[in-house]
Amino acid sequence: MYEYNTSKLGAETTRVYHKFTVSVKDDDGKVVGGLIGEGYWDWMHVETLWVAEEYRGRDIGTRLLAAAEDIARSKGLHHAQLETTSFQALGFYRKQGYVIFGTLEDKPPGVTWYYLKKDLTKLWV
Repeated sequence: MYEYNTSKLGAETTRVYHKFTVSVKDDDGKVVGGLIGEGYWDWMHVETLWVAEEYRGRDIGTRLLAAAEDIARSKGLHHAQLETTSFQALGFYRKQGYVIFGTLEDKPPGVTWYYLKKDLTKLWV
């Protein structure tokens, strides 16, 4: 598979892969939020972003996402992509400049999955 992908995309594109984590700790050193991301093919993918319930509403998620985007830019990545569901954080991600590019309904029944992306080369307000 590597050889086939390399023949279509070039060696540099298929070799570049970055896995990273970002975390926030409280004053006692306890991790209260974190993000797991990966970068490849010019895109950052947010695998997981979480903030402990008692710490929500303090901009921790915003800071985690911004830090991940900064890491992505430093690695030369120009886009970001993530998924969320109808019962999670769609409003939060849209507020951070992410736009919906796809949905998948009833995964599981009654729940919609949202696929979002962001152009990391453009400034937004």
